[in-house]
Amino acid sequence: MYKKITLVCAFTFMLFTLTQAQNFEAGIFMGASNYMGDLPGGHVDSDKSSLAIGLFLKYNFTGYLSARLGYTQGRISGDDQFSELSTGRRQRNLHFESKIKEINILAECHFLAFAFDGDRPFLSPYVFAGIAGFHFNPKANIDNELVALQPVGTEGQGLAGGPDKYGLYQIAIPAGIGTEIKVGGVAKIGFEIGIRKTFTDYLDDISTVYPDIEALAELDPLSASLSYRTPEYDTAYGETNPVGNIRGNGSAKDWYGFAGLNFTFNLSALSELGGGPGIYNPF
Repeated sequence: MYKKITLVCAFTFMLFTLTQAQNFEAGIFMGASNYMGDLPGGHVDSDKSSLAIGLFLKYNFTGYLSARLGYTQGRISGDDQFSELSTGRRQRNLHFESKIKEINILAECHFLAFAFDGDRPFLSPYVFAGIAGFHFNPKANIDNELVALQPVGTEGQGLAGGPDKYGLYQIAIPAGIGTEIKVGGVAKIGFEIGIRKTFTDYLDDISTVYPDIEALAELDPLSASLSYRTPEYDTAYGETNPVGNIRGNGSAKDWYGFAGLNFTFNLSALSELGGGPGIYNPF
């Protein structure tokens, strides 16, 4: 019990100290999310952009260096129907959508500091990088119902000798650029764009080759239908078993990213504008 009380007191003191130092900020993010993978063609496409929102806390060590803890949520999607017919992807006829829920820890390095008392720049560009943990859950529509793809094992997960099921919780490396502009004495507005390098190729549930569709159908007809959807595009392929044929590009991992506006507020300055002599005030 004593240790718990000590930890609570220490945390409360630390939070109070940070706030009083006027280095502590809070903000919201609003923008768009996107992804790069096997659908429709491995590049960022405006047709795949969706609304993304987030919250973050930031601590300014100096005018040039800050640390940020945040939560961001968005949606990613892709559909072979947007692919060029000549690529063969439209005939593959796969699609997905997934929510991305990310917790990140980032370091911001500013080129022009919102510096100490004295002359302060109007605009401060920066770069950022860090580490993130995220959850995803790809789903596809079949018979007007969204079905989660990971549990059904569309690439033979669950078959004897098949690959293991991929995890829905993964690590990513965020990096990007942005800039901030002062708005009055207590707020800033900024724009940033960031990408996330992941270590999974299954954001879209597509990675390697087709499993034995006949064996998969015996195990679960729904799994087979979600794995091999070319017959829905062309019924001539209805009796085909594409076992071993390329389904995705297993040599490249998937990426996702967020771009949009940040609205940041100095928590201390909301109640008391400015800072004392020698105290860092980013505004």
